[in-house]
Amino acid sequence: MINSILHILSFFVVLTIIPTSCYLSPQRESDTSEKGLKGKVKYVKLNESYTEEYNKDGYLVKFIYPCNDYDEYKYDWHGYLKEMTSAHLLDYKITCDNTFDNEGRIVHIVSYENNDGDKSVISETFFTYDDQGNLATKETLHPEDSLKLFFKYTYDNKNRKFEINAFISDKDTESNIVEKYDTLGNVLEQVNHNDTIKKIIYFYDSLGFISEKRFFDTKDSIIEKEIFRCDEHGNWLERQRVDNNGNVLEKETREIEYFD
Repeated sequence: MINSILHILSFFVVLTIIPTSCYLSPQRESDTSEKGLKGKVKYVKLNESYTEEYNKDGYLVKFIYPCNDYDEYKYDWHGYLKEMTSAHLLDYKITCDNTFDNEGRIVHIVSYENNDGDKSVISETFFTYDDQGNLATKETLHPEDSLKLFFKYTYDNKNRKFEINAFISDKDTESNIVEKYDTLGNVLEQVNHNDTIKKIIYFYDSLGFISEKRFFDTKDSIIEKEIFRCDEHGNWLERQRVDNNGNVLEKETREIEYFD
C-alpha cells in the first residue's frame, strides 16, 4: 500500500518527451525535472536493475531492462510521444495521435496498442488551460479497466504551481489526493483522503535537497519514514524506508551519470 501511494503521482506525468534541442517551444518541462532530477543527467540505474537514458535536454530516450532488452521512443515536432517500440517485441508498439490548439498547446492524446497487426485504444487524455495559459485540468480515461484519472492544477499569483488535486477511480475504488508545493517547486505535503496513509510530509536540508519523508496514518501518527542520501547535485543515491523505531524495512540505491 505504501509503495502504491509513493508512486501514485506518476499518473501526473504526461508521456510528452522532446528528443533534441532542435524542437521549438517545448510543451512541458523535461522528464528529469518532472522526476525531481537535477543537473544534466545522462542515465539513472536503480538497484542494479533497470536503466533510464536521457538526452542532453533531459528527455527519456531509452528504457533498458535488467535482461538488456529495451524500449525506445519517437516524438512529434511538438515534442510529444508519437511511438514507443520494444527491441524484444518486434510486432508490438505503442502509438499516439496528438491534437493541438491554435496556440500549439496539447489538448487531446489518444494512445494505441499495436500488437501483431491489431490496434486498440489504451487511453485517451484531455487537457484544458486557464486564462494565463497554465494547465488547468487533465483527464485520462483507460477504457479496458474503467480507470479514470482527473487532475486539477492551482497556481499562485505569480503563476507558480501551488497545488494539485487528483481524483483516481476504477471499477472498485476511488481516491482523492492533494499535493502542495512551495515557491521553489518542492513538494511540501501529500494528503490522501481515502487510504490507510493519510499524509506524507517532505523535509529538505539547508541546500534544498530532499532529506526525509514522513508517513502518517489516519490518526495523524507517524508509521514510517524514508531517509535519503543525495549527491552533490541534490539527487538521491540511497533511499531507506524505516519503521517508527528506525528498523530498515527496505533499501534502494541508484547510480547516476551526468553529461559533461
